[in-house]
Amino acid sequence: MPKIALNPKSKLRHVSLIFLGSLVLLSYIVAFFFKTTHASPKAPILLPKAQKVSSSHIHGSSRFSTGLSPKNTPVEFVEIASAQEMCQAFEECGFELTKVASGEGEVPRIYLAKLPGDIKGLPPKHKRDAFIKSILPLILQVNEDIRQDREKLLVLQARLDKGLHLRAPDRAWLSHLATQYSTKSHDVKVLLKHVDEIPPSLALSQAILESGWGTSKAAKSKNSTFGHMATKSEVQAFQSLYANVKAYAKNLNTHAAYKTFREERAKMRLASGELNGHHLAPKLIKYSVRGSAYTQELQGLIKQLDLHHFDAAHIRLKP
Repeated sequence: MPKIALNPKSKLRHVSLIFLGSLVLLSYIVAFFFKTTHASPKAPILLPKAQKVSSSHIHGSSRFSTGLSPKNTPVEFVEIASAQEMCQAFEECGFELTKVASGEGEVPRIYLAKLPGDIKGLPPKHKRDAFIKSILPLILQVNEDIRQDREKLLVLQARLDKGLHLRAPDRAWLSHLATQYSTKSHDVKVLLKHVDEIPPSLALSQAILESGWGTSKAAKSKNSTFGHMATKSEVQAFQSLYANVKAYAKNLNTHAAYKTFREERAKMRLASGELNGHHLAPKLIKYSVRGSAYTQELQGLIKQLDLHHFDAAHIRLKP
């Protein structure tokens, strides 16, 4: 192919274009080199910390949550694999019955989902203490829930005593509460007889007697510590120990068989404001076919084990 001759101007323009292109390419090279050698080092990538597992999802562990559990907030449970781990968990959080009984200590918010299957293997004294520690926080939690409703009832009663009318939301709430407590009356004074706490000494004595310190088959396999019967021959099963305690309190607060119990409790409230489990025990004569022999045994347990000290127990406000 014949060569094409370029004039001097064309040669100059061609050289200029090559020179400019070289400058552009050199600038990119310099910029890249400066970026890679002088740029600030990248910040390290921080991995998120492991999230704490809710105690309701822990299985076979001695870890637990002691956070506040206000009413209408699901109570978090912990499942502990063995009685030894359970005792260790109580010790770790400073749960001492002697301090609780004397008023120097509070009950931590440890809510067992169920009792360890090997609780029977503990030495007698350890078994008794472990069972009380297992049930007492649940009793106090149920009473705390009841107390919140009761305090609202007392506020409404004070309003009525002043001759004031109740607002529509309050009347609706009273209707809902009456349904919960299986009473047709929406009267605040009537509801106050139903919506009240169960003395821990009484609840503990019944749990001890009905479950054999948590060693009965019903306690271990059905979370039943109060002798609830689904039928005449079948013990009722519960999803958790908490559900079992809640059903027990509702039974005493709603069933017609315990009307005298509720009336005597109301008299105590009017007289001193304090509840006495030992004094209320005889009013549960219909709880067992054993009648008065049953209630006398309850009183004996309360006196022998000094369970009345737990009637003034307080659940820990903070973890």
